[in-house]
Amino acid sequence: MPHRVPQSLVEQTLYKHASRLASIGIEFNWRATGFEEADDHVLTHLAHVTTGATRTIRSRYLFAADGGAVGARLLYGDDTLRHTGLTFRDGLPRPTRRGFEGSDRGYFGATISTRNCLAVSGACMMVARAAFDAVGGFQPDASAYPDADLCLRLRATGLRNVHTPWATLRLRDASPWDATPDDADASAFRARWLRLTSPDPYYGAHLTLRPPTFEFDPTS
Repeated sequence: MPHRVPQSLVEQTLYKHASRLASIGIEFNWRATGFEEADDHVLTHLAHVTTGATRTIRSRYLFAADGGAVGARLLYGDDTLRHTGLTFRDGLPRPTRRGFEGSDRGYFGATISTRNCLAVSGACMMVARAAFDAVGGFQPDASAYPDADLCLRLRATGLRNVHTPWATLRLRDASPWDATPDDADASAFRARWLRLTSPDPYYGAHLTLRPPTFEFDPTS
């Protein structure tokens, strides 16, 4: 069982570690081939899956005090929001406040606060190796929302997932995680996880879900 930290310490713990994460651009089609751990950072060795080119990046620590996955605050190239955690609508994950200005504070500061959510985007996710392995990692049959599927398996074991704004990154390119799955895969995902995602325990019943923006829905 991973070491648990009291919820009251989550904010200060994540701030201490995640605020130092370098805001480097994220590129896809690279895979990690090895890691070297230092006092306050990790050297991550990367190889391009097509060309075989290699490089090394220096990353600060980012970890989830709640034991599950941590997702960073992600921006588009025009500095609008791309990801501040995922909210579930009708059993499927939707990005929260996507398209709002990067300076957006959100509902009662939700965009700029460290908070729990059911799932975060695999475009920039970190999770302890022990927890990742314990739930079987990314599943080959989870073609619909593999990042959300992983997060929900972590949540089903009692671990909690976290969105943190203290790590903010701008993605240069389109992400494979943004692709829309076909109807059959989406239906299979919904059937598997509806019991856990409907309603989303981290999203108020009187807030709008179309799309999820944390704004009041007068028709609810």
